[in-house]
Amino acid sequence: AAFGRSSAPVGSVLPPHTTWLGYTSNDSLMRLWYAAADVFVSLSRSETFGLAVAEAMACGTPAVAWKVGGLVDVVDHGVNGFLERAGDFSSLGRAIVAACGNPGMQQAARAKIASTFDAALVARRHLELYAGN
Repeated sequence: AAFGRSSAPVGSVLPPHTTWLGYTSNDSLMRLWYAAADVFVSLSRSETFGLAVAEAMACGTPAVAWKVGGLVDVVDHGVNGFLERAGDFSSLGRAIVAACGNPGMQQAARAKIASTFDAALVARRHLELYAGN
């Protein structure tokens, strides 16, 4: 399955047996979609942070993405997902296969987000930064 926002007719370019779920702003439904996925693939060539990647990982879904921008701070290559050279679709395909159904990678994805981007932790780090510690 694939989901997201698109201005083009997506169904005609998806691989066979892929269902286009469309877009939702319903957080509960989005969590279900993320958690049901074996892997989250991001083809963005420019990311400041990678919120969708982090959301998928928070639901225990490893991510495969291009090694660009802030994604290098979210995905630990080979641990909780894979980062591949932008445009290298052969490596991307191998990474998707490697990430699919990998229980260790699923657990590592969730653990990375919980241990790095927890709201209380981030708030404390900001306070320390502003205090000069």
